[in-house]
Amino acid sequence: MALDILVYGHGDKSENGFPTDSHMDEYIGGGIFHDESGRYRYSQRKRADIIVLSRDGKAHGHFEISEMVEPTPEDVAYFPPVKQVYLVSKAVRYANKVRLAEVGVSRYQFGKHLDEREFSAILSMAGECKEFFPSADVPR
Repeated sequence: MALDILVYGHGDKSENGFPTDSHMDEYIGGGIFHDESGRYRYSQRKRADIIVLSRDGKAHGHFEISEMVEPTPEDVAYFPPVKQVYLVSKAVRYANKVRLAEVGVSRYQFGKHLDEREFSAILSMAGECKEFFPSADVPR
């Protein structure tokens, strides 16, 4: 069975978004679990098993999704545009940011499906990956 792999672009550089690359790296590197209880809130409703997170045309890492759930009132209060909540079972941060254009991926700002070949190319260029889990929050 093929995986549903999405890439989402994060263009919000405000205090509520990802003002710098390091903010995104911290979010992927455990912040999703420490600060968000593993709840990745997004403004679209697209099926996903894996979500690649990008900023300024570069993939920083990805989330493995265990389940998709409806937003709670708390989710809406935290992020009013939320349409879908993805429950993250594993976060993976890339050692090397991957320029999506180099693997032929463009027009992804509002979510784009990737095939497994594109995802494999991203992982190959990412170098060493550090994995983070909800219960441990430490790289394995």
